[in-house]
Amino acid sequence: MIRPVSLAASILPLEYQIEAYALRRLLVEKSLSESELIDGLSGTKKQDLSARTVFDRLCQSGLLTRSNAGNLSIRKKARLRVGTVTDGSQKHRVVNVKDDETYFLSDRQARRVLTGDLVLVDLKQARKRGNPEVRVLAILSTSAKPFLGQLGRRGDQNVIIAESGPTNEISLVPDHLLKGGQDGQFVWATRLTHPFFTNKALAEVMRVVPETNPAGLLAERVIEKQGYEVEWPFDLDQLNVSIRRRVDEAPACHGIDLRDLSFITIDGESARDFDDAVLCQFDGERYHLDVAIADVSHWVKPGTVLDQAARERGNSVYLPDRVLPMLPEILSNDVCSLRPDRERFAFVCRMIFDQQGNLKNSQFVSGTICSVARLTYQEASEHLMGVRPLSPRISDKARHNLESLHVLAQKLTERRLNAGGVEFNFPETQTTYRDDGWLSDIKHIDRPVATLIIEECMLAANVCAAQCLEKNLPAAIYRIHGAPDSDRICELRQVLSLFGVNMNGSSDPNARDLSECLAEIRQASFPFEALQTLILRCMKQASYSSNCAPHFALGFERYTHFTSPIRRYSDLIVHRLLKWILKLDAGEDPELSQQELEQIALHCSKTERLAEHGEREIHSILKAEFIGRHLGETFLGRVTSATSFGLFITLDQYPIDGLLHISEIGDDFFEFEPKSLVLTGRQTGQTIRVGDPISIQVAGVDVEQGKVDFVRPFKKQKRKIKNHREGRINRGRKVSSRS
Repeated sequence: MIRPVSLAASILPLEYQIEAYALRRLLVEKSLSESELIDGLSGTKKQDLSARTVFDRLCQSGLLTRSNAGNLSIRKKARLRVGTVTDGSQKHRVVNVKDDETYFLSDRQARRVLTGDLVLVDLKQARKRGNPEVRVLAILSTSAKPFLGQLGRRGDQNVIIAESGPTNEISLVPDHLLKGGQDGQFVWATRLTHPFFTNKALAEVMRVVPETNPAGLLAERVIEKQGYEVEWPFDLDQLNVSIRRRVDEAPACHGIDLRDLSFITIDGESARDFDDAVLCQFDGERYHLDVAIADVSHWVKPGTVLDQAARERGNSVYLPDRVLPMLPEILSNDVCSLRPDRERFAFVCRMIFDQQGNLKNSQFVSGTICSVARLTYQEASEHLMGVRPLSPRISDKARHNLESLHVLAQKLTERRLNAGGVEFNFPETQTTYRDDGWLSDIKHIDRPVATLIIEECMLAANVCAAQCLEKNLPAAIYRIHGAPDSDRICELRQVLSLFGVNMNGSSDPNARDLSECLAEIRQASFPFEALQTLILRCMKQASYSSNCAPHFALGFERYTHFTSPIRRYSDLIVHRLLKWILKLDAGEDPELSQQELEQIALHCSKTERLAEHGEREIHSILKAEFIGRHLGETFLGRVTSATSFGLFITLDQYPIDGLLHISEIGDDFFEFEPKSLVLTGRQTGQTIRVGDPISIQVAGVDVEQGKVDFVRPFKKQKRKIKNHREGRINRGRKVSSRS
């Protein structure tokens, strides 16, 4: 049975909403009567009349055909395709039908669609030269997400020139919808009509972007490109009043009273959303570890508008100049955040370990805590390493807590690695910024030892949560990580063999085999970071699932995410499931089927990837601008990857990558061996492999693409250099100069 479709508010006119609905159903069900189609609409008699008019129009246009029995079907045309509109290179829009099937839109066709539209297209007659093009026949669905643009004037009209999409895409803005925006300002706006049906779409300003620097504007562009949510679907002021009222009405203590215990938080220097606080006490025989997590589920109830918004975002996104939080700041930075000297509700995993780091017992409780100190990774590490003692403001109890945590964390690490976990050891990147938002410096630093403490505490609590879920529920939210594909392992073995490194486990090594391989590389005089990166690349990506499965890299049979409900929706769901199992907080049933849990898992995996892509993109942009100030300078680096078109080099002085094109390597023709990732000169026999040191010169950068080009210092520069003009943001154009 088809559930009736409500034609609610949409930027598509009513008749074209009906058209989109009918075409989508006919594409799936092939042939339907008019009555069957109309029955799927939850509308009025007026809508029924409109539907019959739409069906007649589609038949007259030749898109639909009506059989003698009165059934409607899409006219059989081999040239019809259904695809999604995306932004291609150089601001050209394309229609992606499948992974390997992409069609270009002419400028006129591109102005009639929006990025993300699902469209029905007709293939145009192929030309002898050029890319295949299509003609858009119908809009099947549109997302109409907010977009970034610059306000301007065209005659006596206000317009917004979109930052993405075709360079001449313009929307009209009536005066009363400007929201105070002025000519030349950048704004976030939403479209009120679709350009497929009008010469120029109408739009409304949602928010004026504050005066910002070029780096800040590039961040806004990344936000739009990745589709991050920038507005809340509710009135923030009303939410703040409601939350404050609930705080005032809440009891002073919720659950077990743990306020007299010396919990501490250890986070980055700029952190404001403190998810976790930790406490370790040693009684002479056993370690008692309490991991207190912000009790977000107490404040965010299932099915509310707030919960729906958090689910849609999936996770917080951390960019250099801002955070796009999963929850409004009143919750993420205040009411839920385990700030020092503030009484906060927490969901606590209480664990007991023996002196070898073996877990002997665990339980979950609701409680109220009061963190006694907020430490940064740096100051905690300096104290533990004997570099600088903690501030006198830190109590002796908090100091003893930190030192006990350090001892237990070392035991847990040793035990985990002995059990088969893979231990990667990449240095951290430390960045500082200028007033204009660009980098002033970037460098590698060793990981502070205090990060190990928090990592091991969180791992332990997450494992306990996964064990409880698996024991009591047929489905939940788990964090899973599959073993590497045998083909990737085979390729890795060939590269490692060039360095005399053997890896156990044949074509199916376990995590212990990889860990032992890393240990061998670390102890030898091999290029550790380059080979470690290769091993990491052969790994699959971790993801969320409703089914329990092992986590390969960590070496756990079951694992989940429990410790960050302020910034991850998956963790919030895990809290709700655990509370229902343990009958805490009235034991509310989340009422989530396995299908719903799987949908949440897939969505959270997707939003996590989007966050990673955006964070990686903005850092690439910042790095490209930074190294662009060193055009023509020579640096030492190492080969981190080899391809058929050149070498990717990471600089020794700065954690910045760039491409040395194969034509720029030297005065020889280099051939690529994909199995061993080696380039060999045809005439000289010179070989270049992953990990080799190499001297390069910065030849050019494309800041907006975050790309860096290198050349060899001895090779004469022949081609133009893509560069970025200081203090100016251009709309996709690449500025050329010579070094």
